Parts: sequence; structure tokens; C-alpha cells
Amino acid sequence: MIKESPQDQEASPSGVEGDSEYPAIGDLLSRLTAGDLIALAHCLTLVEKGSAPSALISALEPSLVNESKVIGITGTPGVGKSTLTGRLISEFRSHDLSVGVIAVDPSSPLRGGAVLGDRIRMTEHDGDSGVFIRSLASRGLLGGLAPTISSYIKLMKASGREIIIIETVGIGQSEIEVCKVADTTALISAPGMGDDLQTLKGGILEVADILVLNKSDFPTASVAFNQLLSISKREGQRKRELPILMTQATTGQGVAGLAEALLNRSSRSKSIIELPSGDQGRVKQELSLLLFERVQRLTPAKARELLELLQTEDAGLSNILRMLLKTERDQ
Repeated sequence: MIKESPQDQEASPSGVEGDSEYPAIGDLLSRLTAGDLIALAHCLTLVEKGSAPSALISALEPSLVNESKVIGITGTPGVGKSTLTGRLISEFRSHDLSVGVIAVDPSSPLRGGAVLGDRIRMTEHDGDSGVFIRSLASRGLLGGLAPTISSYIKLMKASGREIIIIETVGIGQSEIEVCKVADTTALISAPGMGDDLQTLKGGILEVADILVLNKSDFPTASVAFNQLLSISKREGQRKRELPILMTQATTGQGVAGLAEALLNRSSRSKSIIELPSGDQGRVKQELSLLLFERVQRLTPAKARELLELLQTEDAGLSNILRMLLKTERDQ
């Protein structure tokens, strides 16, 4: 695993600060597509800082021809998501699959950067070049997914990562947001998580492909499993019945079966519910995140200008988009 300190994440490679530096961008992309993890780290840093030249991302499209599988791991805090993710990494690596992990962390209230808690819990993969883990600050975005998530996925695909795991903060609507960018989403629960089960009853099941009952060695695991089974069957009568898998992340029990299910079950089954499916949903999500990112990067003066525009009769979507694009060129 490539280890990055917070200082490393803020470092910016020289010669890749603007669209005019095409030779530097070309070199960076060549290294990226050759699997150079240092180049991947540099590209991710540029995207996160908002200083990535447009040529960097647009040049990625032709290279996205690999069969990368994007997996979403989500659920409320305390269910063992990070430990389970670490076990999944080991399972995928045992089959010689390269893995990239995007651990979406809550933002630091002081700096806006990732708290890095999830990555700290995955240090067992240090020294493995087949594993690349990057923390990403949610920056307050509703749903817990950072605005740069789509670009992160593209970059990891371009670097040749065969498995890309997104682990969310697990707060608010993160479950719904994950399903829009992941091929397969696992919703993690645990015995004794009463609020978690209430959330499942509230309709979150609609966005999951697999239900996972972690900590299955707990005394109340059978009760929790029966509750999940009842909820899943009721959901199946209306739309689809979801598989329920039991795991013990601390021991690894059930992880191999979960890994196989994540690879074989496709989120395209979600086309029968009222959510965008496949590429259409991902494009819509990417556009939404891109607009959010552009607004976040406005200077105070430009932000005031946008606010004034929104209060006028000219506040049409086309005018707002033109202003954001013009700001992108001017800044």
C-alpha cells in the first residue's frame, strides 16, 4: 500500500499546474496508466485541491477500458465497515486482484481535510503495492460522498486497479449516494443496532444489492438476522428480495462468500426501482458533484456575484452554468 501523510496529500507535483503544461500532463498520464502509484497519488492530490487541469481528466476517458469493479461499502457507524473492508482487501489480494480503496472520511472542522480514521484501521496492507488506499474528506456534502469521488474512480481505473472499494462515512443519505457510483453496494448492519434496522425499514433497502450482518458471533445475531430476513422478504414482495450474508470481520468468517457475491451481483438489477441505473445514473451523479465542486471553489467575490445572479430574473440554469465556466477560466 502507498502510505501518504496529510502533507503528502497537499503536495503538488511541479509542472502540472495548468492546461499549458501538456508535456508534463502527458508524462503524468503515461506513468498513471502504467500503474505508477506515485503518479496516481499526484493526480488525486491535484483533483482534491481543485487544481487539476481539464486535460488531465478529459484525457482519461480513452483509457477506461479495464474491467474494474466498483464496490460500495456503507452502513451506520459502529457496524465494523473498516474492519470488513480490510478483510475484503485481503480476500481480493489472495486472488491476485489489485485493489484501490477510497475511504470517505468526515471532514476536519479546522482544515476541511479527511480525518483519516478509516485508513489508520487498514495499515495491515502496508508494503503491498497491489493495494492503494486514499482517504477523502466529505467536506460536508449531503450523503457523505466527496465532490471529487467520480474523478477519483476514473483515476484509479486508469491506474489499473481491478477492484475499487468506496467506504462511506455512513451518515445521512450516504447509502443512496454510493449506489449511484458503485456497481454493487453492500449495506452493513450488526446485532444490537436498533437504529440501523429502523433505517432499513425506512426504505434504504432500495439502494442496496447485498445485506450484510456483521459481528455474527454476537449472542443476538440470530434475532438480528431474522429481523433482516423479514424486512428483505417484505421488500421482495414489492420490488426484489435481497440476499443476506453473515460475517465476522474480526476473524474473517464469511468474508470469502461476501467477496464472491460482490463480484457476481450487479447493481443493474436496480433498474426496476425508481433510481437512475447504469451509466445514466453515474453521469447524473458526476454532473451534480462537478457543479458542487465548482461552487465550492468560488472566491468570496465570485460567490457574491453568483448570489446576486440567483436573486435576479436572469437566474436561469444556462446563465448560472455560463458564469461557473467563465469563473473556471478566469481563476
